Amino acid sequence: MIAKETFSSDNFAAAVDFDSGVFLAASVLFRGKLSLREIDENMAEIRKSLNFASYVPTGIKIGVTHTGLANLDYSGLALANHTGISQVFDRLLEQFDVMFENNAYTHWFEGNGVSRDDMKAARDSVAELSQSYKEAE
Repeated sequence: MIAKETFSSDNFAAAVDFDSGVFLAASVLFRGKLSLREIDENMAEIRKSLNFASYVPTGIKIGVTHTGLANLDYSGLALANHTGISQVFDRLLEQFDVMFENNAYTHWFEGNGVSRDDMKAARDSVAELSQSYKEAE
């Protein structure tokens, strides 16, 4: 069923280890000729298999519209907030630090009015966000 595919790690856009960390929230949207009963049954099974934060009461919001896309009988989309996204932020921070230390591309930003202090402040904001996701586990 399409519900299982929406939560397959092969279909997520971010390179995150979903086994480390917890889901904070998720929304699943379905379009097309799908049985509501099947959706509910499959999503209940999926909900049990996902590691949600202990303070998240329900975890998954489900939306269904029976009007499918023109070229597909049905489709599904999962949007998830997972603490593992801190891994992506940390990789970006490492790459930023290397480039910033070597002044790579900074002239483009400075030429458009962004100071080095502004760049450092933006970097620190991403680091704080990454840390807040790590603490949410």
